[in-house]
Amino acid sequence: MTFSEEEDNLQPQESGIFTEDDRFIDESPTRIPTFTLTDLPNEITLHILSHVPDSDLLTLSFLSRTLHTLALPLYLARKNFGPRPGNQLVLYDYNALDALEALEASFLRVPLKRLYYPVDCAKDARKLTKDFRMLKELLDRKLEVLEEAQVDFWNPTPATEAEFLTGAVLSTSAVSGSRPSESDIGLPEEVHRDFLALLDAVLARGCRSLRISHSGALMPAVMKIGNDVRRDLGGGFGPALLRDVYWQLRTQIFLPLSRLLPTGTRQRNSLHTFDLHSPLAFQSSIFSSWTLRTLNSSAITTLSISQQFGLDEGFWSVVLPCIDIPTLTSLYLGPSSMRFSDLLTFLARHDRIRKLLLGGSLRPSLDENMQRFSISLPCLEHLSAPSHLLNHLIGPTSRVSAPVLSSVTISLFIEHNQHYQSSMLNDPLFYTFSRLKALQEVHLSLSFASLPTSWELPHRSRITNCLSSTSLSSTGSWNTLFSSHQEQVHDLITHMDLELKVYSLPLFPLATKLQGLVTRFPKLRHLRITSLSKDEERVDGLRKDMAVRVLLGHCPQLDSVEFGCPER
Repeated sequence: MTFSEEEDNLQPQESGIFTEDDRFIDESPTRIPTFTLTDLPNEITLHILSHVPDSDLLTLSFLSRTLHTLALPLYLARKNFGPRPGNQLVLYDYNALDALEALEASFLRVPLKRLYYPVDCAKDARKLTKDFRMLKELLDRKLEVLEEAQVDFWNPTPATEAEFLTGAVLSTSAVSGSRPSESDIGLPEEVHRDFLALLDAVLARGCRSLRISHSGALMPAVMKIGNDVRRDLGGGFGPALLRDVYWQLRTQIFLPLSRLLPTGTRQRNSLHTFDLHSPLAFQSSIFSSWTLRTLNSSAITTLSISQQFGLDEGFWSVVLPCIDIPTLTSLYLGPSSMRFSDLLTFLARHDRIRKLLLGGSLRPSLDENMQRFSISLPCLEHLSAPSHLLNHLIGPTSRVSAPVLSSVTISLFIEHNQHYQSSMLNDPLFYTFSRLKALQEVHLSLSFASLPTSWELPHRSRITNCLSSTSLSSTGSWNTLFSSHQEQVHDLITHMDLELKVYSLPLFPLATKLQGLVTRFPKLRHLRITSLSKDEERVDGLRKDMAVRVLLGHCPQLDSVEFGCPER
């Protein structure tokens, strides 16, 4: 049915007739052009999908292959799963189940930036075995690449031992005197092989950084877990003479021969960074064998050993000779019971190290003959250590040769309710001052256990300085040298990392109080302030800018001031 206009009225006529202009009017409706979602450019499709809820987005991802390749990565990105720097899969959190379900149904392999796996050691062995095998299968089938991984052992200490540590011992345990055995530490023994198979699957996905850590205190019996390892490695047989012969053969003959093997034989994975931040990496003979095999068969460039107080010093004297990493360029050594002499022996076999960072737990003992250690580190460029270690490494009596050393970081920790004093920096480094002066950069890592009311003790008055200068002429050149030394050490500091172990950081009052401390270092160019706060990026940018302006205005020698969080 069509309509024709006559005297401004619409009169119905038969369809398909001719008008007075002899033009045929088609009665069929006008065709509206249609298109599908997959016909649009990918940019427009992604913009549309970004407004779709999660549940519908996951459904759309299985309608076609094109939508699958576009919608599924977008869905996983909402669950913090993807290749971007900020993406990581944290197992057992509120996003992990959704991400794993989508990954299980995926048709394609997807990349992942970081995996954080909290392993609950208190879980039943059968459940742990099931979890390890399912995750390993998922990694093998669905994951394209995994760049970083961290395994964190939770509840490594049984509940009964926690009662021993806190003093709340049950009456039955107190009467019987029963304590958990060392086999109860960490994972159950029957799941060790499945767990290590999971770690092998992680490395097979191209993992470049692996960290093994633990959360919570470990039981005192952890100090005994190295006995079996030492026996397996040959550290528990025969008298001392036979052991010395064994280690000399191992370090002087077998390890140099192993370096002659082809690179393909040694390198089995892409691991470049290995962080051993828990003694549970050596909790059994199987674990220790896997750890040593991974260290020696990977092209590792950065090795970090920390939180190893549970293992005694004799353990490291046996394990360190078994580690040979020709590609090692950076070594970080945190809290551990390692002997300083064992460390020097390890450094002598790894002469490609460029960056060496040492913690304060290393204490050279008086019975260690340091004069017999003459090592060369021809590639060492940066050294970070407390003052007592710097004296042994670069002091005038040191036997360590580092010809290309260009920068040093002095680590200094200020206890709670204490103040910074110049003597903390000047006195221990008196004999090392000439070597520090020859360097290009001298960094100071100043860490405060709390936020002090004042940063340093009051300076000596001019009268005291005059009296000291008067006594210099009468007492000789020693006091003159000491006075100039106190003045010049602060002149050498070019970079300062100020770490405050507080969770709330008042920026503007902090900047105002810091002026007196910063002005003590006339050559200071870069200042970095960090705290324990995890949300520094939420701090108002205006407040940060005001704090920076205050410091730069009163300390013209500064080139940059930044606030941040400590690295992972």
